[in-house]
Amino acid sequence: RKRVPELINIFQEKYSKDNLLIILGDGEEFEKCKKNAYKNVLFLGSVNNPEYYYQIADYVISNSAAEGYPMSILEAVSCGCFAILSNIEPHLEFIKHNSELGCLIGDELTKENSYTSNVDNLSSKIMALEYLKLYES
Repeated sequence: RKRVPELINIFQEKYSKDNLLIILGDGEEFEKCKKNAYKNVLFLGSVNNPEYYYQIADYVISNSAAEGYPMSILEAVSCGCFAILSNIEPHLEFIKHNSELGCLIGDELTKENSYTSNVDNLSSKIMALEYLKLYES
């Protein structure tokens, strides 16, 4: 239902060069996914503090085939993540009301908005360099 194997394949084909995919949660395909993933896919299983991972992530991705209203997406976006979502009704509803906070899978490479064009400025590396400039002055 969550289509994690497909998500891993998309990540490994298009985005894996300098990125890390962190997968939270477990399920019946957990071991299969771990076996087929590259080293830059990290499997943490079920965690009690997903907000910690949302706070250090740039994006949250849901490739679900079906679900209710996506509360985990709301939580991730409230922690500063940009949402990349599959084309299902609950995700479409989220995008309809929050277009600046997310896009559909496949649109993320073409969508022009202030968030995606400035996402590189939100990294801890950029922040550390800005602090260094301040200290040096």
